[in-house]
Amino acid sequence: MGKIFYILLILILGNQVYALVPLESLMLGDLSKQYFKENDPVSYIFEEKESQKGKKLSNYIAFADEGYNLNNYCQNNIKINYVDNWSRVQVKRSLLSTLQYIGLDLTTRALTEYSKFFEFSEDEFNNMVDGLVGNYCSQNLSVISIKQLKANFKKYYTLDESISLPSVEGDENFPKALWQTTRETTSKTQEMSLTVDLFKAFCSWGNDVDNLRLMVPFVKDPMIMSFINRQLSGYDFDLSEDKTKLKESTKTASVICENLICRKRETSEIFKRLRLSLGGQSYKDDFDRVFCADFKNSDFQYNGQVPEILEIIKTMTFDDQNAQAGQFVALITGVPDFMNRVEKYNVMKDALKASMDKSWREWAENQIKNYQQDLLYEERLLLKVVDRKKFFNEYLPEFEVNIDVILGEFDNSIAMNDKIKSTFNINVSKKFISWARENWKDVNINDEKEMKKVLEPFQVIIKDQVEDARLRFEIPPWKQGLERLVAIEILEQVSRYIGNYFQEPKGMMSIPVNLHYGIFALRYTHERWRIAQDAGERNKRIKKLEELLPGR
Repeated sequence: MGKIFYILLILILGNQVYALVPLESLMLGDLSKQYFKENDPVSYIFEEKESQKGKKLSNYIAFADEGYNLNNYCQNNIKINYVDNWSRVQVKRSLLSTLQYIGLDLTTRALTEYSKFFEFSEDEFNNMVDGLVGNYCSQNLSVISIKQLKANFKKYYTLDESISLPSVEGDENFPKALWQTTRETTSKTQEMSLTVDLFKAFCSWGNDVDNLRLMVPFVKDPMIMSFINRQLSGYDFDLSEDKTKLKESTKTASVICENLICRKRETSEIFKRLRLSLGGQSYKDDFDRVFCADFKNSDFQYNGQVPEILEIIKTMTFDDQNAQAGQFVALITGVPDFMNRVEKYNVMKDALKASMDKSWREWAENQIKNYQQDLLYEERLLLKVVDRKKFFNEYLPEFEVNIDVILGEFDNSIAMNDKIKSTFNINVSKKFISWARENWKDVNINDEKEMKKVLEPFQVIIKDQVEDARLRFEIPPWKQGLERLVAIEILEQVSRYIGNYFQEPKGMMSIPVNLHYGIFALRYTHERWRIAQDAGERNKRIKKLEELLPGR
């Protein structure tokens, strides 16, 4: 139900971030240009259909990947130091206040919509608000006053719709089994209950960076906090290209604190009111490091805790924490946490399977239509470097070159892991790779002469190794030039690597080069081998006949 489930969701779900009046920046981006090959099943699964509303898939993947990368970044034992403890506390308080501000705004709006769904009368709604605010909100709230918080509830209750609740109903990219798993009233009941818990959690915090009270599940969640870090540092997603990037934005939700006074401010105010860490290069990097050093392993405080809060903490399980974090992500992204909707977890197995089956079935049906019109004749064997986004993690020093050996579109459409793999290794000095890495970072790819300064020495070093590997194949899939492809791919990977692996450039590196044969390429290679074998036998027979001829 926790982070493992989020990874599964990447394969099947998307997201739409809903624009709130004071939080317009929660929109995660607009996917406008995507180009996909019709015959690639993975591309088809993740393709944005014309009828898709909100482009939820691309946004959700970006949101989840951001948290995944932050979690990996923290594995490097990240530390951070400020000129004094006061500066560090101000940064932590600003991050926590931004989380509290966004959480209160989202839950306030969501609770009004859930109340309308269940047809709460105005008196019933007001009683709920009075009970929540009166019993669970800290008197030390700084981002908003208790009076204004109640006023917001009443204002949103009068609006036709203050927020769209998480839903994928009617979206053709999601199978009906997902949103028909439970009755709507059941799913909304469980979601509203969790949203009530969310409001209690956000409203309980009283500006003490050492006592997070009920906000602990969100403060230690990398998906949530990577989003908060991005909001406070003034960055948004740019999904206009194939690769997701961060872009500067002036519309993010940022709360900046001075001592115990925290207010929503323009992002530009951060430069005036918060200090960078010692040696820090950017606020975004500092916030990520603060998460790793101070927030990732957060836990509840028991000693000296408010009695009412302590009672809730004692009854809270890990499942409860994960469920609350999942519902908060759902409110941000617009994609429901389906595990929070079901009454029994085993119900989700068929729903998840149905989602995957739907995507593959659609691709297969389209392929049948394409192959009815296309007949492939005598195509050449093609070596194609596999997109490193499918296997390379920039935070791990696990470098490898993956090359697809394909014949025709069918081989091209099959995933790398479903092909037959053959591997040889390239051994290179770590010192040389370190040198090449630093120089390749500064290379202008449009300047051929500049590229050659790094690329040609690399090719010379590995050329004999590549040729030796080629000679070991009875039917080599390439004739020459493979060393250039291998060198460029290794340079691209090591230049993108983030970590301390190259701090001590000693010894040798062994980098695998994996050739992945598609089924048609494999059949073609076998036919070439058989023909070569037949030709060899024929030459032997001819030579034997010649020896029997008179006069020979």
